[in-house]
Amino acid sequence: MELEMAYGSGFSGWLLANTVESVNAAWTVLDLCLLAYLGYYLWTLRKKFKLSWRTLYNWSTGLPIYAQAAIAIFIFHLGDVGVRGIVWWVRHRVNVGQPPSFEFVAPATLVLAVFAVIAGIGLMCKLRVFSTPWLGRWVWIGGTTLALGAAVLTHFIP
Repeated sequence: MELEMAYGSGFSGWLLANTVESVNAAWTVLDLCLLAYLGYYLWTLRKKFKLSWRTLYNWSTGLPIYAQAAIAIFIFHLGDVGVRGIVWWVRHRVNVGQPPSFEFVAPATLVLAVFAVIAGIGLMCKLRVFSTPWLGRWVWIGGTTLALGAAVLTHFIP
């Protein structure tokens, strides 16, 4: 079934659906490449500074800014790869005419939500790393508050 966009532009829904599917597939692959590199990078930082994994986990305790940034970026892309991977899979199934089975939808929705929370935490970490030295903590705390408010409000707005 082909859908026309507004004003008779000739832009089809099929093209948009396949473009979104292709973008998500490519982005997922790039996320995986970045995660592999950042995993290696964090491993070498851990060895270089003789840090325990617990120290990396509590990364606000005196690590250099580049190490904090690498951890924040890793956390975000860990969540992003999951979100985009699931969205790609669902869109791919729908685009080839095979909607995902009911047994897949419920677990995928839960996993999608978990990965979205991980990505959100990564974004908060990025805000904290890059804004705190110049603007203090209010930027990432305010951003987190606004994001949570937007998430809650979407359930009440029709």
